[in-house]
Amino acid sequence: NFCASDHEAVVSTQSTGIPGEEDVKPDGCAIFYHMERFHFVEVMHRQLLNEMKHSTSSLVFGLKLELVEDNTTVFVVNTHLKGGPKGEQNRYEACIDLLNFVSEHERAGDLVVMGVDICEEPSARGYDHLITKYKDAYTSARDGKHPSFTTWRTRPLGDEKYCNDIVLFNNQTLRVLQVLEEPDSSVIGEARLPNNFCASDHISLVCDLQRIMSEE
Repeated sequence: NFCASDHEAVVSTQSTGIPGEEDVKPDGCAIFYHMERFHFVEVMHRQLLNEMKHSTSSLVFGLKLELVEDNTTVFVVNTHLKGGPKGEQNRYEACIDLLNFVSEHERAGDLVVMGVDICEEPSARGYDHLITKYKDAYTSARDGKHPSFTTWRTRPLGDEKYCNDIVLFNNQTLRVLQVLEEPDSSVIGEARLPNNFCASDHISLVCDLQRIMSEE
């Protein structure tokens, strides 16, 4: 029962992988929101497409909420791009369509926040495309520095330690105040993730964002 009594969860699921491939498996996205602070407005989702308008096997999921105090719209977007060493071009084209999806649904004044598992390091082209329009919360708060890792796991060929996850925001309507630092390696332990400290092989990225008021 992951969702607390004062929170609501909106979940969307899909099968990843191209039909007929060996790596087809269930996947999905979830967004949790505090019911006393936000009103639900609408949800939207679709497959991210490549340049040829074929599926990239990645689902994008958007949730429109309204702040209780003044009905300002918060647009939260979540996606998990398809991994794999041969998928760089696929992820790049998915990132292009991710910004298309946001543009399709964003309205002037919306507070836009995106959580993305880009399945690659932020030096890749897909990340570079995303930050042409939205700011990275962690680099904004840490003088341009990314977390040293967001996933750290052990696989048959050894450790996999990557910065695969990002939080993006619209800096026309929001500013980042602080972020939660990644845990020390002593907390991760020799068995890596998941462990008793973290139930996933990805750590949590937590950001304090503040709305920029129009009179500022």
